[in-house]
Amino acid sequence: MRYLLIAFIVVPILELAIIIQVGQGVGVLATLFLLLAVSVIGAWMVRLKGISVLGRIRKQLQAGQMPTDELIDGMLVVVAGALMLTPGFITDAVGLSLLFAPARVLARRILGKRFRASMVAGPGFRAASADTSGFGTTDFIDVDPENTEGTAGAAEVTEVDKPKDQP
Repeated sequence: MRYLLIAFIVVPILELAIIIQVGQGVGVLATLFLLLAVSVIGAWMVRLKGISVLGRIRKQLQAGQMPTDELIDGMLVVVAGALMLTPGFITDAVGLSLLFAPARVLARRILGKRFRASMVAGPGFRAASADTSGFGTTDFIDVDPENTEGTAGAAEVTEVDKPKDQP
C-alpha cells in the first residue's frame, strides 16, 4: 500500500517539479521536445528489446527449458515501455535503465526475493481446516481390494467397516 502511495502521489509531484525546473533552465519548447524525443526513442528501444526477449524465450522453449528469466525480462521490458511513455524525467530514467541487462538482473533479484518472501508468508489468506468446511462426513469405509472375489468389483463389507448408524 505504501508503494502505491509513492507511485501515484509522490512520483507525479516530483516529475512536475523537475519538468518545471528543466523548463526554466532550457525553455518550454526544448523541454517538451526533450520529453517527446525520449518517449519516441524509448518506444523504439522497447520494441527492439521486446523482439530480442521473445527470441530468447523461443530458444529456451525449443531447447525444452523453462524460460523463467526471459519471461521476467519480458515483463520488465513492458514496464520499461510504460514508464518511457509516461511524461517525466524520473520515469524515463527508470524505464531507460530497465532496457539494459544489468538493471534487469538487479530487478529480477529484487523481485525474486519479494516473491519468495510472499510465498513463505502466504498470499494473505488461510485455508479452512477440514472439520470447518461443513461438507460431507468423516465416516468412511475402508475397502480391501483382495476381498472382491466373485463379485463384479464390489467389496465385502465386514462388521468393523460398517458405519455405526447402519444395522
